[in-house]
Amino acid sequence: MSVYSEHKVLLRELTKDDVKNVFAITSDTVSGKFMRYGAQTDISQASQLIEKYSKKPNMAFAVEDGLSGDFLGYIGLDFDGDGVFSMSMMMGDKSRGKGIGTVVISKIKEMADRNENGIKKLTAHVVGDNTASRRMLEKNGFLVREKLVFDDLPQGLYVYEYPNK
Repeated sequence: MSVYSEHKVLLRELTKDDVKNVFAITSDTVSGKFMRYGAQTDISQASQLIEKYSKKPNMAFAVEDGLSGDFLGYIGLDFDGDGVFSMSMMMGDKSRGKGIGTVVISKIKEMADRNENGIKKLTAHVVGDNTASRRMLEKNGFLVREKLVFDDLPQGLYVYEYPNK
């Protein structure tokens, strides 16, 4: 198992050319169980996702292996107003559990700490059963702000916040 360090993970702007790679991840049933509304069933949904993140001040980054250039996943930042951005990160099956998410979150936290791109605060919504993502956020300084419960999501949706500098 290869553990990723900062120099092995590259973030670049997510573009419409990434739609097949994004759909490969968002349509995966394993990933889908951790998505609020389940796995995507049509590539047009991935295209709409990329389009949403391409509208400023939203932003999204493709996560690539810095050595091979392979697409590993993506992270999107959805502008909620007043400098608050809600994060959504999806990693491909082969990329999970290797420290890549931690490296990505670290890079995004650095942006927030510098108020880069107008980021003043980061939030994340995580399905309760996604214990790996919840643990990763907590290890990276994110705090649980609240737990939302829905009829169709009894395990809850945890709302995390990063108290940047």
